[in-house]
Amino acid sequence: MSFDLCRRIIDEAITHPEFSQIVWYGLADPFTDEGIFEKIEYAREKKVRSMHISTNGGLLDEEKAAKLLDSGITDVNISIDGNSKETYEAIRCNLNFDTTCQNVTRFLKMREQRQQEIPRVALRTAYTETTKPEIASYIARWRGLCDGIIVASVANWAGQNKYENRRDLSGQEPCSRLWGVAEITWDGCVPYCCFDVNCDTQLGNVGEGSLYQIWNVPRMREIRRIHMEGRFSELPLCAVCDECRYGENRDLRFVGRNDGRTVSLERHNPRDREDIAKCLTDRFDYVEA
Repeated sequence: MSFDLCRRIIDEAITHPEFSQIVWYGLADPFTDEGIFEKIEYAREKKVRSMHISTNGGLLDEEKAAKLLDSGITDVNISIDGNSKETYEAIRCNLNFDTTCQNVTRFLKMREQRQQEIPRVALRTAYTETTKPEIASYIARWRGLCDGIIVASVANWAGQNKYENRRDLSGQEPCSRLWGVAEITWDGCVPYCCFDVNCDTQLGNVGEGSLYQIWNVPRMREIRRIHMEGRFSELPLCAVCDECRYGENRDLRFVGRNDGRTVSLERHNPRDREDIAKCLTDRFDYVEA
C-alpha cells in the first residue's frame, strides 16, 4: 500500500469515535512492505494508541527488531508453527526454522535488555496432527521469553481450506467481524471479510471514497441483516465458516502461577482442550483463568 493511501485511511479513521486499533498485517508478512515503519510512525504521530502486528519472524533481522521496538507497536504476534525443523518447514514453506528461531530469540532478548514492557509479545503455533506432539516442548522453549503463547487449531478459511473443520457449526451466531473489523487490501479494496481473499464481494475502494461510507454501503447492511436473521446459507463464505460468532466462548486461557505469563487456546473442540489443558496443568505451573 502506498504511503499516501495509508495516510488517507488513518486521517479518516481517527475522526470516528468507534475507531480503536490498527492491525498491520493481512495475507503477507508485514515486513515485506519496505515502508511499513514509515506508516507505523505516521499512525503514532496521529495518536493511534493500539497497534497490532503479526509476523512469521522470517524477516525479523536485527535492524527490523530495533525499529519494531522503537515503533510504538503495542502488540506483536509471532507465528512459529511447531518446534522442530522438519515440522516447521513443512508448514512454513520457503522459511528456515533455525533462522526464524534466531530472529525471534534475538528480538525477545533485545526487548528484555531494554526493559520494555511494550510491545507485548505472544508466540503462536498452529495445532495440527503434526504439531500436537511438539506442543509441550514448544511451551517449554518459549514460555520464559514471551508474554504469552497461543495454541490455535487451523481455521477452515470459510470452507476454502481443505483442513478438516473440527467445530460444530450448528446454531451459528452472527459474525462479529461484520461490525468490528474493516479489512483493507494493499490496493485499497474493501472486502466484507478477510476470508474473501480475491475481493469477490468488494464493497468499494478507499482510493475512491470514504472508508466509513464504504463500510456502510447497502450491500454490507444487507450482509449484516442476513447474519442477524441466521440466513448464512445465502452467503457462500459464511455458510461453512468456523470463525467469530457472537456469544460463543471458544477460547481458553491459562496463567502461570508464578510469573503471570499466559497460554491461550483458540478454536479447540472439547477433546483438544482436555489434552492441552492436562499438559499445561500436569507438566507446567498453569491454572485455568
